Amino acid sequence: MIQNKSRLPVDEISQVLGNPHFAERYYPNGLKDVTVGPHSLDLVSVSRFYLHLKPPVVVDFEPSPLDAKFWLDEKRKFFFERGIVYVPVFLKERLMPAQFSARYKEERDNLLLGKAVINDDAALKAVTVDAVIQHLPPDRTVEDVLKHPASQQWIDIESLRRLEVKIGTKKITGGARTNMLRAVKRQVIEDLREKVKRGRMGPERSDHEPAVAARGQSV
Repeated sequence: MIQNKSRLPVDEISQVLGNPHFAERYYPNGLKDVTVGPHSLDLVSVSRFYLHLKPPVVVDFEPSPLDAKFWLDEKRKFFFERGIVYVPVFLKERLMPAQFSARYKEERDNLLLGKAVINDDAALKAVTVDAVIQHLPPDRTVEDVLKHPASQQWIDIESLRRLEVKIGTKKITGGARTNMLRAVKRQVIEDLREKVKRGRMGPERSDHEPAVAARGQSV
């Protein structure tokens, strides 16, 4: 049974994580600044740091309120920003290995999902309408349509939709997913430009203002 600050002959936490190597009472650089503050004389540590796991994992036992503050939210944010899984074990908890394993997997999935969303957002922002159309023949009317906020929103939504269709059930993450999403967005912008030029925006858009404006002029 895994419990807060337990000292058992068999290290069940390391068994669940599949790695016996960890730093105990680890003091990460920068954690003090976001908790007690840089000018405090107090130090803030975490109970265990499994550096060699991918992604790395922190297992943190909640201290007695008489000893120290847990800083749960601050630690979650701190380690998320650094790509480290943060697994808390609360003061009066008694976790079986299967329960601890479920918590670890949940925290790991949350981290990876959150990072995927951030990476997707960065990939979308890296591909702009200007970057796609800068080498195309100048067409002010089409450019106006593509740069309309409603068009920009639709482009990002459609890019993510096409990406999910393209990868299906395959697990594609990291740089491969980022590069794929950028390529998909470029194609979406090019497809949209052709539709605008031909006046065929049709039912693909929920906000037809840019298309209406385009159809009202010669393209």
